[in-house]
Amino acid sequence: SDRPGYLAFIDDYVGRIATFANESKVREVVMLLPPPPSHDGFYHPKFPVVGTTEERMRVHGEVIAKYKEAFAAHAASAPALRLYDTREALAAPDGYMSPELNYDGCHTNEEGGARVREAARAVTSIGR
Repeated sequence: SDRPGYLAFIDDYVGRIATFANESKVREVVMLLPPPPSHDGFYHPKFPVVGTTEERMRVHGEVIAKYKEAFAAHAASAPALRLYDTREALAAPDGYMSPELNYDGCHTNEEGGARVREAARAVTSIGR
């Protein structure tokens, strides 16, 4: 992005999740990373969309990379943290969200939700 530091919040956010995981003594905390952008953009007057589809895909990649970096930094001190990249279940071969897995260009439909739930179980002890 052309805004330096625009992802700085992620380190603090993941740090707070790690603190919660440690202090609450839960077995695990699973975070689902945001789904990839869709060619069929999500448009709502209260949620403006900025940038082209390609720009949104590039920024999405930057966000995902930053979350993975932050989770890796906390992995040793917060072993209960789990991370699931929803692209594994939702992305079409071109990397964008598969049109048949969402109903509005942003939110999963029943099939998309089922795929995410099934795949996310693999990263949890519940699913193993």
